[in-house]
Amino acid sequence: MRNLWRVLVALVALTFVAAACSDSDPDASASDDAATEAGEESGESSESSVASGADDSTLVFAATGDINSMDPSITGVEWNRVLGVNVYETLVNYALEPQDDGSLLGIGLDVAPGLASEWEIDGDSVTFTLQEGVTFYPSGNPMTAEDVRYSIIRTVRLPGSTGTFNANLAGIFEPEDQIEVVDDQTVRINFTDAEGNPRRTAMSLPSLRFPQFSVVDSAVFEENATEEDPWAAEWAEGNVAGTGHYYVDSYTPGSEIVLAAVPDFWGEPPAYEQVIMRVVGGADVTSLMLGDEVDMASSGLGSRELDALEEAGFQIINQPVPDIIKAEMVTTAAPFDDPAFRQAIAHAIPYDQILEIALGGRGERAYSIVNPASPSYVPAWDIYGDPEEAAALIEESGAAGATVPIYFNNGIAAMEDIALLISDALGGLGLNVEVNGLPTVQYTEERTNLTTGSASQISGMLLSSGVIWLDDADPNVDLWLKSTGFSNPTGWANEEVDRLHAEFRFSPDPDARAEAYATVQELGAEGAAYAPIAVAGVNVALRPGIEGASFTSDPHPRFWTMSPAE
Repeated sequence: MRNLWRVLVALVALTFVAAACSDSDPDASASDDAATEAGEESGESSESSVASGADDSTLVFAATGDINSMDPSITGVEWNRVLGVNVYETLVNYALEPQDDGSLLGIGLDVAPGLASEWEIDGDSVTFTLQEGVTFYPSGNPMTAEDVRYSIIRTVRLPGSTGTFNANLAGIFEPEDQIEVVDDQTVRINFTDAEGNPRRTAMSLPSLRFPQFSVVDSAVFEENATEEDPWAAEWAEGNVAGTGHYYVDSYTPGSEIVLAAVPDFWGEPPAYEQVIMRVVGGADVTSLMLGDEVDMASSGLGSRELDALEEAGFQIINQPVPDIIKAEMVTTAAPFDDPAFRQAIAHAIPYDQILEIALGGRGERAYSIVNPASPSYVPAWDIYGDPEEAAALIEESGAAGATVPIYFNNGIAAMEDIALLISDALGGLGLNVEVNGLPTVQYTEERTNLTTGSASQISGMLLSSGVIWLDDADPNVDLWLKSTGFSNPTGWANEEVDRLHAEFRFSPDPDARAEAYATVQELGAEGAAYAPIAVAGVNVALRPGIEGASFTSDPHPRFWTMSPAE
């Protein structure tokens, strides 16, 4: 099968060269690697409560993986987050702007009211006034400022939560001290830097849009807490107590999650009374959509699949949510422990072919691991892309003929094509390449093991992608380049990178901060533990007659913004 793929890729490459400027298939979004996938049996079309949303009351969404928790603070899996933004809510939302294609776009740093109706900024503190009449479902408990305080403390203190990272990004390090209940309807957050100095940044308020800051029913969570489980993590894994538009009506692991509209919802009720997240696993999402079994998909669709759906009359919407596809090189074992060898790989990657063949001409080459929209962005990786230099560096490293394993998440469209194009390029340099596609859950677990220093079955090169949730350098440096970054599987560490990041991430001097992050990116490019490949947008395929698909910096569909077209 691998050889067949190589032949097909080679033929496509020849066709592209001959055509010179032929139109290519649109690319599917390379979504976050943190998705989880059900077992092989879910690749077959499973029976669903409703075949499609043709009755205008039900929307069927294709999820290429399953959840592993309903806890809004356990967000390492993409489908957990998709569930979370629909059954829980946050203090502030994205400012969604209507687009000509009927979609809603909310990227950047603008915020809109959520559970907070308004807020007042006073220096480094922000005081939020909560919406009136908000209740939790199913308890019916009114939401208060104490619920907000409890929820943020919980997401920071809960073992296994990614909330600590996001809270630190916002400027919340000691939530017990920084979050102040003024009265039942008013809560104040006093933002600081890591040393506890008052410091609110441009990212402080926008960070609170993230699903990790979902507000939970503290009374219900505390009722289900135990001495061994003080944050009710075991209960929250399979139960929901939120203020969102939907609740979990039923869940069949490996098959579907059925969401139902909350009765007597405190705000504007959603147009769709029911949403079915069908776990399609390795199934052909295109066939499911063409067969009227699925109304909407945002992953599992490659450029050829999107083209076929568009030709069949489906809506294909692309918005410029920055999704960086990159090669990650594990530096703890030969030959990737040699910087010269890693630099050789960065030179050898066929960037143009990947953009045109694997990504169908959508997207652009990535020259940094930082969001291009960030004011601190510099194209530090533009030093790579010379195959002749790659050959010289391989000879310099003494790694000619070395074995190079490439691992990728086979639940993400286009990753296999990217892996095969890289394999052919490295094979042409005399390297022995092994291409390994893994189910999403396995890939995610093994990659996580690398980041935590646990035993992992994979090494060499990993292909991953990640959407940038903020227009700033901080989150990507903190995740990927910092030596202790919880999404840094490479093992690469640089003391100067760590120092500059710690010193300038909360700096009030924008020029000094930008200069520091420019140096950080240059050091990262020189170290070549990462080779950024492409910046892709996010695609959504929709059955005709549906509007209101939302595109946000955290690329999780909000089903409550969607409706049948009038």
